[in-house]
Amino acid sequence: MNQKLSNTEEIESLEKIALQYTEPDKGRDMDKKTLEMTAEKVMKWINGEVLEMGVGDDAWTSRIVAKLGHTNIVDASKTLLDITKNKYGNAVTIYDSLFETFVPDKKFDTIVASFVLEHVEDPVAVLKNSIDWLADDGRIIAIVPHANSLHRRVAVIMGLCEKTSDLGPTDARMGHRRVYDISGFENDLQAAGYEIEYKRGFFLKMVPQSMMANLSTEVIEGIMALSDEMPMEYASSIMLVCKKLKK
Repeated sequence: MNQKLSNTEEIESLEKIALQYTEPDKGRDMDKKTLEMTAEKVMKWINGEVLEMGVGDDAWTSRIVAKLGHTNIVDASKTLLDITKNKYGNAVTIYDSLFETFVPDKKFDTIVASFVLEHVEDPVAVLKNSIDWLADDGRIIAIVPHANSLHRRVAVIMGLCEKTSDLGPTDARMGHRRVYDISGFENDLQAAGYEIEYKRGFFLKMVPQSMMANLSTEVIEGIMALSDEMPMEYASSIMLVCKKLKK
């Protein structure tokens, strides 16, 4: 079992992971393309006062600012927050905090938790915190990598790993602590007090990202379009749109 990190150690770890966003390799560039395509499909769900959990690849901030004129971001990486503030100025309200200790000064209509729950020590505890950040009729949009993605299934068949939930080198480099299957993802949201309204998958990653890095944008767009016709059980990433469970 991994040793629990102190808040200081957690922030230091986040700053190391920030390099994966500020100095991406070809594989990360491919991931950024697919995330941008995903964000385009998800923007219809994003309205009102928005909180982004983490800066990440900036796929969300640019689109939210373009649609709504303003967004809010909570992140504990000063490196990424400084870059964001310098780029967007007053269009972004910055909260320098770990999710675990975040206490906002307002409620949010939409929370975007895009590829963050696989990183945190205790995702259910973080999700329980997020309920307090959300307006009564607000929604959280949570997206995570999918354990049963095609490329992970292929890896098991090839004997490269024992099961699809095994963490690989890319997971380690990105600071992932887990990879979710659909039921585990649903269970954590529900355990935190959320009711699932909508779910779907995105993209079909057939081989590791390093092998897909040289595909053209047109091919990646074609694969993304094909994923709309496929069961989410094979998708590379999975999304849940949830609201507070009524008491």
